Amino acid sequence: MAVIIDDTHDNLTDGLEIVERGGYPQEVKKRIVVKSLTKGTTQETILAALAKQHVPKDGDPLVKATHNDVRVWRRTARILTVDPANGKALVEIDVFYKWMPGTKSDQGTSKGRVISGGSGTETVRTTTDKDGADLMVTLGSAAGVGGKEQILEANKLVPTTSLSVEIYSALKPQAFQSIYVGKLNHEAWQGGAAKTWLCSGAEFRRETNIDDETIGGFHRYVFNMHYKAATWKWSGIFYDPETGLIPNTQDQYSEKDFEIYDTADFTGLLNAI
Repeated sequence: MAVIIDDTHDNLTDGLEIVERGGYPQEVKKRIVVKSLTKGTTQETILAALAKQHVPKDGDPLVKATHNDVRVWRRTARILTVDPANGKALVEIDVFYKWMPGTKSDQGTSKGRVISGGSGTETVRTTTDKDGADLMVTLGSAAGVGGKEQILEANKLVPTTSLSVEIYSALKPQAFQSIYVGKLNHEAWQGGAAKTWLCSGAEFRRETNIDDETIGGFHRYVFNMHYKAATWKWSGIFYDPETGLIPNTQDQYSEKDFEIYDTADFTGLLNAI
């Protein structure tokens, strides 16, 4: 059912077709017919209809929606008919809304959502066994008495997890991405301790045709997050240049961890589990 509007009509809650998933509207279609338009060229007439006061614009929230992240992302229009007696035209407009997690503005803070993920393994260096004991051998006598102790290094496969987080924002790409990309989680997030999740990159596209965040311009972002339980510190290991082994002496440290990533508050992207 289409909604017939003119300059005084403001009932935009009629005639909605809603596709719902997970308790939230995923896409909403609204058909509107604008009447009493003075016929010009096809382009002029359609643009005049789209500009009418009560026709939803790009980025507008769905009026009285159960979830305030549902906003206009596409509009199509066509001329239905022209009255030859007075030259007035009827224009039919289809307004398409979609769920844009992160754009809620008048009902509290809104977060993004996980849209995909995966798991695998990564090779890391280790100098301890499964119980945390040093990988140590004693060099020297056959009986192992009086020899020189050395700590060895081994490659170990550790589990990793990756997530893709979708969120919509009015912030411009350079400003928004720089908050998270190349940063670690400052506090516990998504079941992992602080400094175990790294934001390795992001993709974005303009979701509305308005490039102005003050009047409904939004971009869709997908942030790539990678989890490593061993944290993202970089370990430097000293090898004895004479023996090629890792020394284990009381007066010399053979391994040192370095913090090489800055941190950010990831709760602005996604609620913690």
